[in-house]
Amino acid sequence: MQSLATYLDRATYWELMAVAWTHNVKWGKARPRKNALVGQLADLLPKPHHLDRVVRGLSVEERSALETLVAAEGRMPWDIFQEWFGDIRPIQPHRKGLALHPERAPRSTSERLAYSGLIFRHPRVPKPGEVEEVHVPVELLWHLPAPKALPQPSPLPDESPGQSIPSLLDDLTLFLSLLHRERVIPHYGRWVAMRYLHDLNQRTRVPQALAGVEHERQAKYWALLHFLAEAAGLVSLVGKQLLPSVEGWAWLHADQATRYQRVWEAWQRVPPALWQRYQLPGHEQPEPPHLMARLLHHLADAESHQRYDLAAFMGQVMRQDPAFWDITTFWEAEVGEDRAMAFLTEMLTEPLAWCQLVEVWEEEEKATFGVTPLGHWLLTGKGTYPFPEEHREGVEVAEDLTLFVPLSLSAAPLVQLEAMAEWRGWDEDGRLYQLTQQSVVAALRHLTPNAILYLLDEATGYRLTEAQSQHIQAFMADTLSTRLHRTVLLETRSSDEMKRLTTHSSVRRHLGQTYSPRVVEVPEANVGSLCKALQRKGIHLPPPEALPEPLPLAHLAGESDAATYLLLACQLYQALQEWVSLPLPMPATLLSHLAAALDEGKRTLVQQVADDLLADLTYAMEGWAPRHQPGAGMPLAQSLPLLEEAIREEWTLEMQYWVLGRGLPSQRRVEPHRLDTLGSVPYLIAYCHEAQRVLIFRVDNIGQLEQAL
Repeated sequence: MQSLATYLDRATYWELMAVAWTHNVKWGKARPRKNALVGQLADLLPKPHHLDRVVRGLSVEERSALETLVAAEGRMPWDIFQEWFGDIRPIQPHRKGLALHPERAPRSTSERLAYSGLIFRHPRVPKPGEVEEVHVPVELLWHLPAPKALPQPSPLPDESPGQSIPSLLDDLTLFLSLLHRERVIPHYGRWVAMRYLHDLNQRTRVPQALAGVEHERQAKYWALLHFLAEAAGLVSLVGKQLLPSVEGWAWLHADQATRYQRVWEAWQRVPPALWQRYQLPGHEQPEPPHLMARLLHHLADAESHQRYDLAAFMGQVMRQDPAFWDITTFWEAEVGEDRAMAFLTEMLTEPLAWCQLVEVWEEEEKATFGVTPLGHWLLTGKGTYPFPEEHREGVEVAEDLTLFVPLSLSAAPLVQLEAMAEWRGWDEDGRLYQLTQQSVVAALRHLTPNAILYLLDEATGYRLTEAQSQHIQAFMADTLSTRLHRTVLLETRSSDEMKRLTTHSSVRRHLGQTYSPRVVEVPEANVGSLCKALQRKGIHLPPPEALPEPLPLAHLAGESDAATYLLLACQLYQALQEWVSLPLPMPATLLSHLAAALDEGKRTLVQQVADDLLADLTYAMEGWAPRHQPGAGMPLAQSLPLLEEAIREEWTLEMQYWVLGRGLPSQRRVEPHRLDTLGSVPYLIAYCHEAQRVLIFRVDNIGQLEQAL
């Protein structure tokens, strides 16, 4: 077969005019030249949307003739095609005995296809011994629909297909629940550790065989779920942790039909690289999603209550659809390998069966399959969603705080319940969990105490008894008894002044830990009595709650730039994930969009304010004020250039370092590796000879610094 332009160039001028009239090609007052017509038609006919419109306008007989040609690889002997679908009258105006315009009233199927430019006779004038054929140009052949490959069906038994297969949505919800309740750090930023998959496998309706499986990609079912979650945007990597995304939480709150359709549509749009990364069937091919689309095209005409022979179906697909012809190389065929058959077998028996589109029956004589009602709904878009809707009620709580969770519970409440209760196993009609002190304390990382009680009391539709509420509150008592306090430091201008103060017992008894010769901790309960003791000695201190210096953000006050404040709020919210699990992770695209709306100066200012606020928050979370030894270290303007030079020249350094709580410096011999910054504070990462390991040193706590001899 040859290209469309070649066939058009060999046609007569009047035949080209007939094809142009059929496709409503317009031109000016003067008739176009032949080469202009060839160019116009060669550009118009292969366009997918135009070709699809032409094919949809064909009659049943014309489509059958076209499918016969496509099944025969686009070429057939002309005498056979003429016998089946009729002759083609030539068009030559002003010649006696010839039709003037046969394209306007075609008498046969062959004429309609020929004057639509879909088929061409080749060669125009056969030589002796040469067989005249009818061809479909290569450009059109690959865009024309392949003939349906469904063999003769047989009726199904009474049970409808798909009822015994585990629910894909249920297991996908469990996967997102795992990411919510556990701190999952995937290998290489992608693969979930097997210990988590073994835990998931206990909770699914039909456990998979994981014996001997050492990697997520080898656990094909769970790899498919992870693939679908990533394709649909339900998960995202936040830092090093894999978490449900904003879209994932919205997906959990949607109804069941919407969730199924969302996952299914995402699978249709998946890029080949993602398919190949998870090693789904056909991953060694350049375009595996295209192969799946061709397979679904053949399945779309199947009825939902019929059983088809699996081997016969795959054989007809391979014979009729050109997309599967060149999958197997000749050297693989010589050793008996058939990649096309392997792809079709794996797709039908694994991913499509797991997604409940088809059900496969393995019998002694032969294997058969049927399209499920869910598959018919997804493939054709007709009918209604075949499963009953979920609901938020039905959870029962026993006196020992054992929870019975029915399978019909909605996705979002199930995820929240799994985050606060321990797995106990299966009941006849649902799952069993139990609220324990350990599980409730772990839930406090994600939820407040009131949220836990509200979720159990309201969101699940079950009213807790007073005894059950008190039992749960008792679990929280130990954790809630912990309080956060800010430590106050007493600082003097010199160490001699501190010595004079601490010689008086009336002052010394109110002091706590010594941080440096000039800085001593004051317990929060002793602040008032210490101030009074110092006043009796003529020392009047300002209140410890004195306001800090104004933040740089004050320079932006009064401006109407909302993006500045939104960017600051988004950066602070994103940083909270170091302490709590965020219910809605911040999309990176939102931060990029806000930052792009500001100039470089404002972005720098917002980053500085965010760093300062986060440093203050870190200090408050750890229960004491600054980490820096006031007045103990060298100025950063002196120490940083020395450290940068030492790292560049690979020097060994001798330094004096102030350690919190000792009050005296320690001598260190270090080999500096690099400088890093947390907030606005620089740190030195270096190998310490005294500790014989790599340590992190705060640069402004380094008192003396020199090159070692």
